[in-house]
Amino acid sequence: MSHGSGMPSRRESWRLERAWHEYDEARKDLARRDADSAAAHLQKAVEMAPQFEAAWNTLGTIAYQTRKYARAEEYFGQANESRSLEARKRTVAKVRYSFRFQTC
Repeated sequence: MSHGSGMPSRRESWRLERAWHEYDEARKDLARRDADSAAAHLQKAVEMAPQFEAAWNTLGTIAYQTRKYARAEEYFGQANESRSLEARKRTVAKVRYSFRFQTC
């Protein structure tokens, strides 16, 4: 985040955009039933955006379906942590927003 405004920096916005691109490519790969390529795209997505819950969940699903159960558990755990962090971020953002409009 940049300058306490709650808005992502230009660099962070670029990384999020790239992460979404990788996620979209993974979904195309899954439609073609290419789980290995999809997993590679999803790995790139979570490297760029470690709190990308949907990417972690999809990695978990791929791992589970390929019987890599320990890895699936790890990925689903990351998704759960991401959800918790994102929920905390939303709460903080709401509190900051509400304080902007309070009168003394």
